[in-house]
Amino acid sequence: MKGLVKVLVFAIIYLVSAFTILVVSFHIQQQQQQTETTTGKIDSSFLSASASDRNGQQSIKAEEEEGSCSNPAPPSSSSTMTSEDKVANEDSKNLQPWLDRWESNRIGFHLKDVNPIVAKFWNSHIITPLATTTAAAPTRETIRCFVPLCGKTIDMVYMIENAPTSLNDGAATTVPVHVYGVDGIRKSLQEFCTEQPQLKIVEDAASLGYERFNGHSISLLKGDFFDFGPSAVDGTQFDAMFDRGSLVAIDPSMRGKYLGVIGNCIAPGGRILLVTLERRSADNPEATKKGPPFSISEAMVREMYGALDWVDTITMISSEDTLVDNPSNQERYSDLDSMWEHAFVIEAKK
Repeated sequence: MKGLVKVLVFAIIYLVSAFTILVVSFHIQQQQQQTETTTGKIDSSFLSASASDRNGQQSIKAEEEEGSCSNPAPPSSSSTMTSEDKVANEDSKNLQPWLDRWESNRIGFHLKDVNPIVAKFWNSHIITPLATTTAAAPTRETIRCFVPLCGKTIDMVYMIENAPTSLNDGAATTVPVHVYGVDGIRKSLQEFCTEQPQLKIVEDAASLGYERFNGHSISLLKGDFFDFGPSAVDGTQFDAMFDRGSLVAIDPSMRGKYLGVIGNCIAPGGRILLVTLERRSADNPEATKKGPPFSISEAMVREMYGALDWVDTITMISSEDTLVDNPSNQERYSDLDSMWEHAFVIEAKK
C-alpha cells in the first residue's frame, strides 16, 4: 500500500513538473515571436531609410550632373514619364536613315562655314524688315527665329552673333533675337552644344515630347518635327524662319504635312528665307528624281506656297548653278547637267 502511495506521489510530482515546463516554454516562445516581429519592423524601417538615403544621394548626383551637354541628366524612366513627355525614337522609319548618317559621320549636307545665302540675305531681307518700327508692324521685343531640322548648322550662331542694329527713337540698338532649332537626332544637337561653348548651352528636363537644350539666345529641341508647334515652347509663333535643308530633305509625300507645321508656326507678318535645290538633266530624267536632297524648282515653290491661305508674297532673291566651278559637287552629281540653288523670301499675311 505504501509502495502504491509513493508511486502516485511521484506521478503527481512528474505531471506537475511537466506542466510547469510546458507553461514556461510557451511563454518563452511567445516572447521570442514578439521580439522577432519588433526586430523585423526595425529592419524594414532601416532598409526603407537606407533606400531613401541612396535615392537622395542619387538625386543630388543627378542635380549636380544636370545642366551640361557633355554630362546630360539621365532620361526619365517610363514609370515616371508621362505620355506627353516621351520623346520620339530615332529608329523610326523617317529618322533611321538620318541616324545612320550622323553615327557614321556621313553629313555632307552640313556646311562648315556660314551659308553664303544667310550671310547675304538673312539680316537685310528677314530681320531688318521685322525690326523696322511702323504703325502696321510695331517693333518686337525679341525676334523669334525658327530653324526646322536644324542639325548643328552654324547659321544659328550667325543669327545670334550678327544681329543687325536698328534705330529706336534715334538711337542705334542691336535687334534682340532668340533662335529655336528642332531636330530628330540627338547627336547633332549634342555636337552643336560642344562646338559652340560660347552659347553656354545646358540640357534641361525633357517635356511635351522633346528633349531640351537651352543657352544664350538659343533653345534646341530634340524630337519629332511633325509633332512640333508653338505649344512645344511657350505658345508664341515665330517671326522668322530659315529653311535650307528641310523641305528638300523630307520625302516628297510628306510635303503637305511639313507645310502644315510651318503654317502653324509662322506668326502673322512673319518672313521665311527658303533655300531649295533643283536637279536638271536633259538626257537622264531619272537623275532629277533622286534624293535627298530632292529637287524643288521655282515653279514648285510657287505652286506649294501659293496655295496656302496664310502666304502673302513669294519672291525669288537668288538663283545659281552650284556645279559651276565646284569640282566636288560635279563629282557628287555627275549624272546631272546642273544643280540650281534657289533662294526665296516668303512673307506671311499680317
